[in-house]
Amino acid sequence: MFVKETLLFAGYGWIVDLALLSPPHVLKGEVWRLITYVFLHTGFFHLLFNLFFFYLFAPPLERFYGKVSFVFLLLVTALTGSLAILLFSPYPSVGASGIGYGLLGTYFHFIIHKRGFLDESSKNTVLIFLVIGILSSVIFPNISIMGHLGGFIGGYLFPFLFKRRRRIA
Repeated sequence: MFVKETLLFAGYGWIVDLALLSPPHVLKGEVWRLITYVFLHTGFFHLLFNLFFFYLFAPPLERFYGKVSFVFLLLVTALTGSLAILLFSPYPSVGASGIGYGLLGTYFHFIIHKRGFLDESSKNTVLIFLVIGILSSVIFPNISIMGHLGGFIGGYLFPFLFKRRRRIA
């Protein structure tokens, strides 16, 4: 794992050991891992792709929900991603991709339940990223499909709890 090798070389391997999402460790009571895993990534491109997700999809949702509710959206999608991993995958996991897919899930909710709420360009961008995500989950074996799916479901369900009436795109 790129992060572990890099941090071990730098003397910070203990950070990875304490922060990655590991089902056996969480079951032993190390519940902080349900959130801390999102701060670790397997490499530069993994981090870059997640940052690109945030660059495209986060600002409109933050404006729409406000800072506090948006942070809650991030926490909900991180947790639903980690819970899906815990329930359906025995492997350790890192990365904020579940949050990224959670943001997509929120947009997908708007596409399905709020016709006319998003412009066509925004809808197309969301759908393209969903297709890319599905294809990459099939093509690349090390991707946490469960983390992506859990985050997506959390993001999709989030607007049922937090409603705003402003147009986001």
